[in-house]
Amino acid sequence: MVEFTAFRLSRIAALVLSAVALAVITSNPASARPRHHHAHASRHYHHVASYRAHEYRGYRMSRRQQRAARVVQQQQFGEAPFGFAAGYQDPNYQAPNYQTQNVAAAQPMSRRAERRRLRQQQAQQAQAQVQSWSPSGAASSIVAEARSFIGRGNPTGRSSLWCARFMNLVLQRSGHSGTGSDMASSFAHYGQRISGPQVGAIAVMSRRGGGHVGVVSGIDQNGNPIVVSGNHNHRVAEAVYSKSRVYAYVMPSS
Repeated sequence: MVEFTAFRLSRIAALVLSAVALAVITSNPASARPRHHHAHASRHYHHVASYRAHEYRGYRMSRRQQRAARVVQQQQFGEAPFGFAAGYQDPNYQAPNYQTQNVAAAQPMSRRAERRRLRQQQAQQAQAQVQSWSPSGAASSIVAEARSFIGRGNPTGRSSLWCARFMNLVLQRSGHSGTGSDMASSFAHYGQRISGPQVGAIAVMSRRGGGHVGVVSGIDQNGNPIVVSGNHNHRVAEAVYSKSRVYAYVMPSS
């Protein structure tokens, strides 16, 4: 009888423990539940708050810009801004100088454009010098003959290094003998050597890898010779050359 009673008591105790465990499981407190949902909700809240703050700052900035634009417009048209008496003028307002802005924007110039401008200026100076000069005699005939080929391309038939060939052609057509050579340096030993540039004289010049030759048609204000020559940028042209490049001036033989 005692054993039967003990068996029943053990079964009752087991049932009670099972019921207690089940109650504990089903009544899991909120502090023990996963917090993923709360973390996501918190991040979402902070994102929305940051976006609204950024939007509000943008709104304040746009309002500030609108007010500044209205003040500028009212200053330009003589209207007082809201809250000020008529005839109000902002002491800090300065009307924009569009002409100065346009000039400042046009100031930057590339090196190629600057070189082109200098070449055009030199050509204009050379043209002014030539137009103001009235040659006569043998010098006139040589310069006139050389200038008659300007803008007509290469009249020599030689494809390269044809400045000496052109100079001989000009001398022959103007009634003078030439060197008969296609070397520019051959004119350094031709005719009569003179000390400086003269109109109608032949200028013999040095250049990297060779030489150059042409007839002097004028002198610019800095003492540089204005020369008509062939093969100047692959054509007959009249241009100012640096006097430091010329190592010989000769007058042609009759």
